[in-house]
Amino acid sequence: MESPRILFNNKKANKKNDSIITTNVRNTPQIPQPPRNQRRSRSDKKHDIKINLTLPQRQLLKRITKRMKDNEIKDQEAITSTYVCTQLLKKALLLEKGDFPKVQYPKSDSKKGRAKLEERYYNMLFEFTVKWDCSYAKAAHRIFVYALEVEGRELR
Repeated sequence: MESPRILFNNKKANKKNDSIITTNVRNTPQIPQPPRNQRRSRSDKKHDIKINLTLPQRQLLKRITKRMKDNEIKDQEAITSTYVCTQLLKKALLLEKGDFPKVQYPKSDSKKGRAKLEERYYNMLFEFTVKWDCSYAKAAHRIFVYALEVEGRELR
């Protein structure tokens, strides 16, 4: 069987391109795009904070979550560990306690708890980050561990 080049006398067959897309992509004219408006963020946006937790802290958080679920009559599915972390952190921030005890910050590869704070609480947390010269996560961890220990005492 002969190759296709021999059939066409070693010349490429001229094919007519009826496509509306140009074959030469590099030389296509750029159509100027109208400037896009910046997307507006929600006014009630929540800030997600990840809090490193040790194994005993996670266990205590799970126990507190279960106790809250057992005490709640309706909407038990809404009570998650994130919800409990958020509530404990808010509660501790509202204490207006001047200083929370220093705690050892766990490694970043440890499991994390999450808190979703509204702008008001996020600003309160910012004041602690400035005061202690640390990140949001470290400040949240320090405050959260205090709240977790206080709540854990009531559990026992």
